[in-house]
Amino acid sequence: MQLALAFEATMTPRGDGSYVVVPGRPVARLTVVAAARELGCSKWTVYRLRDAGHLEAERPSPHKTLILAESLRKHRVAVRDPEFWERTKG
Repeated sequence: MQLALAFEATMTPRGDGSYVVVPGRPVARLTVVAAARELGCSKWTVYRLRDAGHLEAERPSPHKTLILAESLRKHRVAVRDPEFWERTKG
């Protein structure tokens, strides 16, 4: 499994041209292929889930999409609920 960690940070200007950087908690991200492996589906299904708003993703570049591991975990829990399937019927 490919897992990328990044730390969110808050930058606050001091007023003298410098900044105070306060690190946040680490955010785990997975490649689309790794997310597909975790869900047991194709990478195209992961893209469709992202487009439908079921998975949160970041686009660090035009050719790279990273899925937030926390949204993947929430989606796996949500699909166990029968009401999820009622809400997503089209």
